[in-house]
Amino acid sequence: MISDYQKRKLTHLFTLLDINKNGYLQLGDFMSIADTLRKKMQLSEHSSHYQALCDSCKRLYDKFKEEICQPTKKTISLEEWINYFTDVLDSDRREEIVETYKVLIYSFLFDVFDDNNDGYISKEEYGEMYEIYNIDDAGIEEAFKSIDLYVDGRLSKYELINAIEVFLTSDEPKDRGNLIFGHLS
Repeated sequence: MISDYQKRKLTHLFTLLDINKNGYLQLGDFMSIADTLRKKMQLSEHSSHYQALCDSCKRLYDKFKEEICQPTKKTISLEEWINYFTDVLDSDRREEIVETYKVLIYSFLFDVFDDNNDGYISKEEYGEMYEIYNIDDAGIEEAFKSIDLYVDGRLSKYELINAIEVFLTSDEPKDRGNLIFGHLS
């Protein structure tokens, strides 16, 4: 059984991903992120960079949908989201699923927020994530420091993978990585 704290984290992540705040995750929520970034970066709708952003957003949504709900459904409810992660994190497949989502989420974050393609997420790029997902930036400094294990002012893939794993699996609020998506609402 996952802890109440883990359920709060999963609910928090769901709420961040539910861009239109209708209580469901759907493809439009994910494509909205790509479009917001396109506008912010002043990209053409036909540019290869924008198409890559769209592909990354769609890939993340498709994986969630494939794993969490029936193939004919076009939405994921909070209840389905929590039930899926509760079942998975309490199952023999825990390590396999956590590994899958670590890779999927860090790949998404790098695809979408590593603007200069240097293989790191800078503090400014990390701040973009907060801005795009409307995360209260009051705790951004604390969150960034908790993830920046190498204390070099940038986040490597290893540091993000570690933070994502902690976020998905830890039931201890003080563990590094639990703040990756901001303070819980």
